Amino acid sequence: MLHRGRALRNKLQKKKRATEREKRYESRMAGEAAAAAAAADDNRTPMEVILGPKLLTKAGKPEQDTAKLFKDKEILCLYFSASWCPPCKAFSPILGDFYNAIAKQGKLEIVFVSSDRTIPEFEGYYKKMPYLAIPSTPGSAQIKNSLAQQLNIQGIPMLIVLDAKTGDFITATAREDVTKVGRDKEKGLALIAKWKEMEAVPLAEANLGGGGPSGLSAILNFFLKNPMSIFGLLYLFKTGSRYYRETILPSFSSGLPDSNPVEVPMPEQNQQAEDMDSEF
Repeated sequence: MLHRGRALRNKLQKKKRATEREKRYESRMAGEAAAAAAAADDNRTPMEVILGPKLLTKAGKPEQDTAKLFKDKEILCLYFSASWCPPCKAFSPILGDFYNAIAKQGKLEIVFVSSDRTIPEFEGYYKKMPYLAIPSTPGSAQIKNSLAQQLNIQGIPMLIVLDAKTGDFITATAREDVTKVGRDKEKGLALIAKWKEMEAVPLAEANLGGGGPSGLSAILNFFLKNPMSIFGLLYLFKTGSRYYRETILPSFSSGLPDSNPVEVPMPEQNQQAEDMDSEF
């Protein structure tokens, strides 16, 4: 009886996940179809269709034309982030150094897609950034939510790379790449060159499962590769030995990958839109 109940619960959970995947796919397809239809009806560039007609270059400054800002750009990085997200605060300075080192020569532009809920929160966070941002104007919440749905953004920080000429998808692992490069100009330009050589595909054909391993999967992967660490930790908790506190535990911690801190889940899309529209 218990086995049948567990099997039924698992079946319902699988059905729910399949339904959610189908809804996300339909949302992406609808967004892309709407963007394609809008582009066909006018002369907008792919960047205007994706990002809107205007973008911010600095907090509190007048907006500028998206088409003009992207006239000579080849790579677009969409940075999904928020001031209330600790991993975002850790990654933003790294991304700023990367941008300052290579953006102009690499023909790269970054656009901040904020998940902040008020204008003061957004402006206070954005004023520390050297790149562009989707502005706090009517309709901005719709643009941000559309991007998050089309790109299957489930946690932040997230850095997505697109072809700035076509709007096609290149990679979702840019955060890890940029963290390794930092402010090293030579490595940064090499990274951009690698992105440009990668095959860009329409969003409908892209692998949008996420930008890398989560914190939990990183821990699980560590134990799979280092099974003896489990016994060391069990002994530590059982005996409280100072030796194991000072030897085994630091060894365990240093073995975990630190290039991809745990992501913070995105707010529910409907709630996020309500919060943003109330101020933005």
